Amino acid sequence: MGTTTRTDKEVRSRAGSLWKGIERGADALAAEIRSRDLDWDGQIDPDFVLSQMTVMNLLAVGDHARTMKTLILSPKLGPSSATIARGAVESLARIRWVTIGATADEVRVRALSVLHSDVNKSAFATEFVGVEGELDRREYLDLVTAQKRAINATAPSWALSTAVREAAADAWGNADLDEWTPYSQLSSFAHGMMPALGALLADGQLRLPRQEIVNHAAFVLGIADRAVHVLGRCPLPLLPEGTVAQLWESITLRLEPLRRQLAEEDNGDRPFRVQG
Repeated sequence: MGTTTRTDKEVRSRAGSLWKGIERGADALAAEIRSRDLDWDGQIDPDFVLSQMTVMNLLAVGDHARTMKTLILSPKLGPSSATIARGAVESLARIRWVTIGATADEVRVRALSVLHSDVNKSAFATEFVGVEGELDRREYLDLVTAQKRAINATAPSWALSTAVREAAADAWGNADLDEWTPYSQLSSFAHGMMPALGALLADGQLRLPRQEIVNHAAFVLGIADRAVHVLGRCPLPLLPEGTVAQLWESITLRLEPLRRQLAEEDNGDRPFRVQG
């Protein structure tokens, strides 16, 4: 696309407003799900797990967006912006992967599969308390497995990389872009990989180029839109009917002019994929 006359400050301000919209949308959807008022009774209730998992990931997206809209105003972000954007993508990918199940029971099994993985990976950081008192990790995992077996449904094996790939393919699968490339780019910046950081180096300092401001907003908004619409179609309804249209779509409609203005700043450079 052609260049515009907008200053770097104006581009950053527009990007900050777009991130603010993502924040408001994610927080509003989380509040709607919370209004179902499911209570934990000490048992591993799949519906409660699903509700809380979705809420916590929406709140995480809102928190990442809230951070980004503040930091985006500084030219000296370097890898920080990629770290924030990557975190938002991961939470959105989790929401999409869990709620896209074909049946209510498959959604429940997907949620329990993610819970099992999370518990297993947080073995040394988390204590679990059940109705019988304190449970160690193995006992808790056994209960989760028993709940999965009690449900007459199966689901694919959970993997964050798979969830991200599927979410990215859903967002821009028809574009001339490998769906894994944007996340690979974010991760390479976040981990301080070379030659990724070379793209951020200017005058001996790590800075956030205009193209990355555009890319980060486009990547996250694209996946957020798909994830929210999948959530709205979930066979185990987490949101009241019409919530996506009333809350999320009303916000994205207001963001559309900003999105178009940011798209005008796209200089055509494709994100690169770091091998390894």
